[in-house]
Amino acid sequence: HVHADPADVGLVPALLGAPGARVPGRPGTRARGAHSTAGTRACQTGHRSPFTVRADSVTVASNVPVSGCYEGYYVDVPVLRTASTITVVLQQDSYACVNSIQIFVGRDHIYALSSELQQDAARTWLVPPLTNMSLDVLYISGGAHLGLQNGFNSLTVAQMHGDTTGTLHIAIGQSVTVYNVRNAQGDAPSSIYGYENSTLTQPQTIRVRNVNYVFDGTTITGLRTIAISDNGYLQISKESSINSPVPAVANIDSLTVLYSGIFNYTGSPSSGVAFVINATQFMDIILSTNNSYGNGTVTVNGGGLISGSSLTIDAINITIDTTGSISSAGRGYGLSTGTGSAAISSGGGHGGDGGLGGAASTLTGRPYGSVRNPLFYGSGGGKSYTNVPGGYGGGVLRMNARDTLQVDGTLDARGGSAVSTAGGGSGGSIYATATVLFGTGVITASGGAGGSYYSSYVGGGGGGGRIASYQAVNIFTGNFQSFGGASPYCAGGAGTVFLSNGITGYNATITMLLDNNNQYPVKE
Repeated sequence: HVHADPADVGLVPALLGAPGARVPGRPGTRARGAHSTAGTRACQTGHRSPFTVRADSVTVASNVPVSGCYEGYYVDVPVLRTASTITVVLQQDSYACVNSIQIFVGRDHIYALSSELQQDAARTWLVPPLTNMSLDVLYISGGAHLGLQNGFNSLTVAQMHGDTTGTLHIAIGQSVTVYNVRNAQGDAPSSIYGYENSTLTQPQTIRVRNVNYVFDGTTITGLRTIAISDNGYLQISKESSINSPVPAVANIDSLTVLYSGIFNYTGSPSSGVAFVINATQFMDIILSTNNSYGNGTVTVNGGGLISGSSLTIDAINITIDTTGSISSAGRGYGLSTGTGSAAISSGGGHGGDGGLGGAASTLTGRPYGSVRNPLFYGSGGGKSYTNVPGGYGGGVLRMNARDTLQVDGTLDARGGSAVSTAGGGSGGSIYATATVLFGTGVITASGGAGGSYYSSYVGGGGGGGRIASYQAVNIFTGNFQSFGGASPYCAGGAGTVFLSNGITGYNATITMLLDNNNQYPVKE
């Protein structure tokens, strides 16, 4: 292991196991495959050990050919320049060892490439002595990439057009202002990648459709109404912000996620930073596939996703449809870490303790956290007997609806399930407040299932997490779930569900729900 405490990571989709494959626009950490060895024996043809590479909260599994040596194959894990930890985990093979780990600082990063253009290919550059430019119209199409070389400070565009296949890169210390986009609906004409200490000014309304908006340290201003749809993707790091001088804060009028759109926050438990979405003046946070979006009443049909390790949403109305989700599932602690981390093969604990791993008297993950004000991450399950990591714990969701919280889809802080004989991760935390809570969906912080690769060696389930919901009126007919994670040997313990119905301090009825889905301890 190369291991310390990571500062942060912001990933774009990684490429696995392909020789020479790179992820454009980001610095890469290239971990070459491990030779399979026994003592001093050389690499054995046909004998391979799966491995994972981790930078902060994201794990990338190896995907190499089924025979031969690893040499020449690697996993790319793009990380921020401030990242300080890389972990390589070898799995299911006592003969495996790490041959080499290669770290490329700045290579393929837009900042480095703008310093040394000979490293680059297939981009268009604005270069000094020009330092500032104003355009009436900018059109990026046909897969073109536009970058600004070091020394070029700002680009101002009155009208931006494109066919959604192009990309605009904003490097360190650079500023781009776009006053208008291709149509009145605010459709983004191209993808935008913003890097550390960059600034982007956008129109008040943007629809992120079939493009990627990826921000790793970008200050965004002007943008008030955001819709993400049609495989649109908006990713934001803890160093980024929207209309706020404070990082990890978005002050907006509305956020709508629909038609398979994704909003993803890349923070992690080690950063300890929640991303805060403030939408409290005539605003809604919506997950929808309906074309209607924006302020006021909205018909919601589902299909969107807002995800992150720790999310705080403060809005007038928060609405999730039948196939929509606000999720921090599996975004808590991992690798046997967290307050309720477990020993080998057992489940992580949180609201309930973790399930015992089979065929061993190992210690389970212990319970912790607050019943009334749950704001803790779930803990990682214990590793397997062959060192496969346990499931990740669930993350943290804080929902504050000044008027209505409608859940017809899912509020999801479940722990991650395990593979091999590892233990499941414990459920995370959901803390909700609303004037009216209604809907028919699922609010869940259940633990992850234990692994069961071998019939005689099985992992314990993760403990259930913690849910607390405060509402003046509760007409929710869906399900609260904080089950322990399933296991063929020993399930995790049930977590807690705390409900306060009525005006707190006056006539509120306090209820606690405990339900373990008909799963029983190994020892009564």
